[in-house]
Amino acid sequence: MVVIMSLEDYDGNLCEFVKASQVTSLTDIALHIIYFVERKRGKKWFFTADLGTWFMEALIPLPANLRDVVSKATRSQFLIPDKTSARIRYRLSQKGIDRVEKQLEQVGLLATQGEETTLLREVSQSLYESLKQIPDLDERGYIQEALTCLDPRLKAYRASILMGWAGAVYHLRKQVEKVGFDKFCQTFERLSLGKVKKVNTIDDLEYYQEKDFLLVIEKMGIIDKAVRIQLETCLDLRNACGHPTQVSPQIHKVKSFFEDIIQYALSR
Repeated sequence: MVVIMSLEDYDGNLCEFVKASQVTSLTDIALHIIYFVERKRGKKWFFTADLGTWFMEALIPLPANLRDVVSKATRSQFLIPDKTSARIRYRLSQKGIDRVEKQLEQVGLLATQGEETTLLREVSQSLYESLKQIPDLDERGYIQEALTCLDPRLKAYRASILMGWAGAVYHLRKQVEKVGFDKFCQTFERLSLGKVKKVNTIDDLEYYQEKDFLLVIEKMGIIDKAVRIQLETCLDLRNACGHPTQVSPQIHKVKSFFEDIIQYALSR
């Protein structure tokens, strides 16, 4: 795997960058423009109109229908759309980043990096594949934020674990909603874990400790004992990352964490 030779060290402008990349298709030109703006200027999201402005800055003739270019890139999974804002905005997906960086490597604009980058890409791709299967917008939001934290420019591993766990728990709470909140409360009471709090909506499950929550959904048959134990390990790491401790997980631990929540929670 490769990463850009740090665009902070690249002193060319957008026009020079696109020209040096030697791409010709409108889709690839758009992806390279977005890549430059995301890396060089720290732009996290863009609207279609922004892309039009950058085309002109790069001295590239504006496409006759820029929306078609964006739609094609989105259908090809090179862009991730965010439909939670008033207008749809976009950013590069890991697949889009990989496509750009493969081309940049071929033209000599990239330098290879070590195992950490390779593992980071694997985690991001797995998480992105899970994201595509999630219809619930709230749940998608948690995973999108986890992906953002895993950006190679940030490497905010602790933050990614917090958001990843939030997404996993939200997904499991949705499973409880399907089975029934009354059954959850009855199971909690039967286990004598404390005072039962009425649950009318998914938000009411916030009142329950997450370790107790995992035990209850095991007894409800949503997960089995082995899965509960794996998820409790993920919860322990989440708690360590969510408080002012000396825990600073490295990429192998992060990779293991996301593999577990994808397999044992998000894919259920």
